[in-house]
Amino acid sequence: MSAAGFDASRYDAFVFDLDGTVWLGADAPIPGALEFLARCREQGATVAFATNAIVHSPETLSAQLVHLGLALPGEPVVTSGTVIVRTLVSEGAELVAAVVPSQLEESFLQAGIAVVSPNDVTVDDFGPVGPDRALVIASSRGATIGSIERLGRLAMAGHRVYISSKDAGFPIVGGIEPGGGVLFAALTAMYDVDAAILGKPSPHYAAVVAEAVGGVGRRILVCGDSQRADIGIAHELGCDSVLLTSHSVRPISHDLPAPTYVAPSLADAFRPHRAG
Repeated sequence: MSAAGFDASRYDAFVFDLDGTVWLGADAPIPGALEFLARCREQGATVAFATNAIVHSPETLSAQLVHLGLALPGEPVVTSGTVIVRTLVSEGAELVAAVVPSQLEESFLQAGIAVVSPNDVTVDDFGPVGPDRALVIASSRGATIGSIERLGRLAMAGHRVYISSKDAGFPIVGGIEPGGGVLFAALTAMYDVDAAILGKPSPHYAAVVAEAVGGVGRRILVCGDSQRADIGIAHELGCDSVLLTSHSVRPISHDLPAPTYVAPSLADAFRPHRAG
């Protein structure tokens, strides 16, 4: 099966990862991405975008996707930040100690959740353990050994830890942008703590994606470069998937959900994945 002759009518909706799938660093489309997206729309399919990258808001990403011709105005863009804010609001959070980008901090504030730096609180003054208090890791930018150590102390005191993803990084032009998974790995190397993952491939994220494309009953195809995140979210949705390998950070693993198809990029042949 080739991208050039791909029968989009087999699917009602397409969900595309961003980095390594349709663009690298939001600078320009990956060759073939524009044509593939246009073909999906010509068949009448719904198009949505879903990323674990968290530096920019969904609105900013949407504007850049439209600017590059990759998206039409109004096509959904889901980020792990979207899911983090929705989840913490639903669980009654009022205060978070967080290492997050400024745009996500702003989203918390708009949702009525106060944000403090881990460096600015102690176990005693953060408050009692409860649903109104939480710890959030969604970026490695601006993190220090001190902030990691303070998050660990708060986590060991019993406060819930939420992370955007365990992604170590995201492909960009010329290299890899470190992800929040780097910070979480440092935290767990120091402290015996666990965390709830709210980005791909979590059930929380899958629910938001399903809502964005009109429900899990639709025939969905997920396209992405991360087997753990993108193929994982397809597995969570119970739908088909394409693993794109040209910019993938890691080789295919038998320990992770298997893709339906494998291809170097959206411009290349989609071949059925054969385990072994």
